[in-house]
Amino acid sequence: MTRGRRPGQSGTREELLRVARRQFAEKGFDQTSLRAIARDAGVDAALVTHFFGSKEGLFRATIEWPVDPDDLARRIIGSGPRGMSRRLTRAFLELWEDPPTRTPLLAVIRRAATQEESARLVREFLHERVYRQLAVALGGGEDAALRIDFAMSQLIGLAVLRHVLRIEPIASLPLDEVVEQLTPVVTRHLRAR
Repeated sequence: MTRGRRPGQSGTREELLRVARRQFAEKGFDQTSLRAIARDAGVDAALVTHFFGSKEGLFRATIEWPVDPDDLARRIIGSGPRGMSRRLTRAFLELWEDPPTRTPLLAVIRRAATQEESARLVREFLHERVYRQLAVALGGGEDAALRIDFAMSQLIGLAVLRHVLRIEPIASLPLDEVVEQLTPVVTRHLRAR
């Protein structure tokens, strides 16, 4: 095992990402360890932390997710379920409106649509890091994940129409108008049956 950096042009970061993508896809987030990734990449585990900070940082890098999921969840959950639909709608759409986050989100969606490994990583990321917190804030229940899925289908569909396909007039509507139109639909989906 190599201690520290490899000599010369290392490629260590890229190798760690390659190994991590494979392990996360095969074992899932919870069952994958930084030590196992480092061992398979032939480096010390401290180097993983050096490059990515944490297991979550490494996971986010493998799918190139541009925002911290905990910060996003806190913003959406706010002070509780009241108004959560509007906060979710606005927070999600604002990510797409901002070019520094829109570009990597577009890449994530495109890869997930064409590569099963990427789709699996994104699916796990959303369910484990975002949906779980939203479900708790909604009061749980056995259908909480399904309600969140329906709400997210509306938001992702709108993002694709607005930013991938650029279908008019939705592509050029002001953000506030889009939020006003979409929030009641998201509310309907998040409401307990």
